[in-house]
Amino acid sequence: MKTYYIYIILFLSVFVISGKSTSRQHSVLKTVVIDAGHGGKDSGCRGATNSKEKEVTLAIALSLGKKIKAIYPSVNVIYTREKDVFVELHKRAKIANDHKADLFISIHCNAAVTRKQYAYGSETYALGLHRADDNLEIMKRENDVILMEDNYENNYDYDPNSPEIHIINALVQNKHLEQSLNFATKIEREFVLAKRKSRGVKQAGFAVLRNATMPAVLIESGFLTHSTEEAFLTSKAGQNQMADAIFNAFVAYKNELEADAIPETLTARSPDLSTIKISQQQSDRLVREGFEFKIQLAAVSNLENPNLAALIDAEIVEIVEENKVKKIITKSYDSYQAANESRQLWIEEGFKDAFIVVYKNGVRVPSSALNLNTE
Repeated sequence: MKTYYIYIILFLSVFVISGKSTSRQHSVLKTVVIDAGHGGKDSGCRGATNSKEKEVTLAIALSLGKKIKAIYPSVNVIYTREKDVFVELHKRAKIANDHKADLFISIHCNAAVTRKQYAYGSETYALGLHRADDNLEIMKRENDVILMEDNYENNYDYDPNSPEIHIINALVQNKHLEQSLNFATKIEREFVLAKRKSRGVKQAGFAVLRNATMPAVLIESGFLTHSTEEAFLTSKAGQNQMADAIFNAFVAYKNELEADAIPETLTARSPDLSTIKISQQQSDRLVREGFEFKIQLAAVSNLENPNLAALIDAEIVEIVEENKVKKIITKSYDSYQAANESRQLWIEEGFKDAFIVVYKNGVRVPSSALNLNTE
């Protein structure tokens, strides 16, 4: 049997490596599948006051979906479940595949074993090898749901705990791994900005991610076994805050993905101001013509994030609403050079996606309108 797996691994290695040589396809995020973990006869983990994971995950999933539809009505939002029903693990990924989803988000809650009863914080996973005992414990707990399925032997033609299978999983998902880890990193960053403890981005062999044919992540939103975190996750305010953080990560990921999809000819006419050089002479000329250099720090659906509230109260930033998205924009800088230096400081403060924007008479203008090549 091990020899059989080795041949498969070698075959997939060649397949994945050869696939890397093809030119990258431009992408647009049109469909997202949101998976509320557990449900029905599978309650998931239980909290200190007997709260149920399945209820928390459903609340966060539905809230996230509503936020996405409110801001991006053209994005197709699909749920693996919208009520308290049991959905088999292999069917969750199939739902995403059948809808040709561009992104799969599986939402869960964590539970600590007795020896680590005070553990708390979020973790976001991409499919891969479990590189620590903690990852292995979480993977086994989530994959144990398989045993609740009728005829589960026929639904899974592999041993979820097999080391060889994890290697195959990692190879099959390799072409999506970079994007999955990218999105996972954005999620954990948003949790930190929302003043939540992050335990980092990790990899493990979750069955629910195994057959997904698109970038996919599994979010452990927090530990129900930690009484303080349980109270937060079971509250409407806490669930909304978690959904808002995931939504902010979704916005950043979507914008980044679709920026890459701009044809090269358009990119050449409208370059990112953070990646080009503007001389002091050009900067002075633009300022004289009434152009203003600012920095966009974030795009959000609401302003409940305490970090953003502090910035707004201090009158360091202003709120600009464009296409129903609230954008957090800094005040004007007196030159491009000053804006670019400040941008680096904002990035160090945690706003990793900060970039320079230009306004004139209160209206945002594209860089192509700056006539940068005339001098």
